[in-house]
Amino acid sequence: MAHGIIILDWDKQKGPIIHASYFEKKLDFKKQYATRTFLTHASSGWDAEKVQEKLYLQFNEITMASHYFSIEEKEENIFRRVIVAIILRNDEKPHQYFKIIEKIAPNILENINLKQEEMEKFLKDIYKNEVKNISAKFTYEDIKDMIPLIKEEFKNRLIKNRKISQNIKQRFGELGIKVLKNLPQDLRIDNLAGSFKTNTKEIADILIWAAENGYIRLLKL
Repeated sequence: MAHGIIILDWDKQKGPIIHASYFEKKLDFKKQYATRTFLTHASSGWDAEKVQEKLYLQFNEITMASHYFSIEEKEENIFRRVIVAIILRNDEKPHQYFKIIEKIAPNILENINLKQEEMEKFLKDIYKNEVKNISAKFTYEDIKDMIPLIKEEFKNRLIKNRKISQNIKQRFGELGIKVLKNLPQDLRIDNLAGSFKTNTKEIADILIWAAENGYIRLLKL
C-alpha cells in the first residue's frame, strides 16, 4: 500500500516547489527532493522528446513513482511543468503505480489551481478511491537484479534491540541475523547467496521482509 500522493510544481521565481500532497502517515518530503526529482526528469533537457516522463526514484527516506507533465496555460502563453508522484513503501515496485498515475493525472491537472485546503481534500479522496488498496510488492523475480542497501540506524537497532533480533530469528533462523548484521552494500542476490552459503530464495525472502519493514532499500541496477 502506497503512503500517499504529492504534486510538484515549477515556480518561475522559486523553482521546484511542493504544490500539494496527501500522506496517510506523516512523511518528511524535503524541498531538496522536489529539486532532485525535477532535475532527474530533465537530465537530458526540457524538450518533449528529451524529458524523462516516468521515473522510479529513491531518496534517503522516500521511494516514489514519478510522472512529469507539461500543461499549456493559454492565458499566460506558457507551459507549466508539473510532476504527479505516488510515494511508495520500500518493498513496492513502481510499474502498477505508473498506470494509476496515468489514470488519475487528467483529473488532478484539470483541478491543479484549487485552493490549498481543497486540493489536499481532493488528493485525499483520490488516494482512498484509487491508490490505497493497491499492493505491488516485489517478488524474487523483481529483486534478483537489485542490490540491498541497509539503513545504518537499523543496523544499530539490530545490535541493541533484542525484540528485533528475536523476531528475525523466529522468521529466518540464525541466517536472517547473519545476513542483516553483515549485509554488504554492493552485491546482488545471487552473489549474496554465495557469500552466506545459502540459496537465492532464502536471501530474497529475508530482503523482501526487511524492505517491507523499512530496514533496507532495494536499489535498481
